[in-house]
Parts: sequence; structure tokens; C-alpha cells
Amino acid sequence: MGVTDDFENASKALPGVAMKIRVETEKCCGHARCASVAPEVYILSDTGYLSTPEILVPDGLVIQARRGARACPERCIVIENETLGRVSGAAYSR
Repeated sequence: MGVTDDFENASKALPGVAMKIRVETEKCCGHARCASVAPEVYILSDTGYLSTPEILVPDGLVIQARRGARACPERCIVIENETLGRVSGAAYSR
């Protein structure tokens, strides 16, 4: 079972999930740019770091999630899959 299979299974169990994000938490330096752009998607720890290694993004927050990923100067936010729940369109890449 690969990452795509895991995402598809999670998305079937959680209707409305449109994107899976992987966070390389060890690279996070606490700039908090992701959370300033998309606070509904990127929840910081009490110490100001992004510490959740995987985020499932609902349909309504896809644009914000992309913007938050692009705002990260450390490039520790990786969009793994954005194809489920879409009729057409390619997966996002930086």
C-alpha cells in the first residue's frame, strides 16, 4: 500500500478531504508564515512550530493550503496528493 492508497482510503473514510500534505517537521524553523497565510490548515504547537507530520485538507481550504505551503521559506510542507474529489486537474507542484 503506497501513499496514494493511504490517501484514497483516508479520503473515503473522511468525505470532503481534497488534499494530503506531508510536513517535514524536523525542517520547521518556526517562521509561522504557513499559519499566517492559512491558520485553518496549519496549526502551530505551543512553541510556534508546525509539528503535525500529516494534514488532510478539506475541499474548502485547498487554495489556502497551497498558499501556506508556498509561504514556507524552509520548504518543509509537501503537497502529496490533490487529485481525489476533483473531476479534472493536475496535482499541484511547486
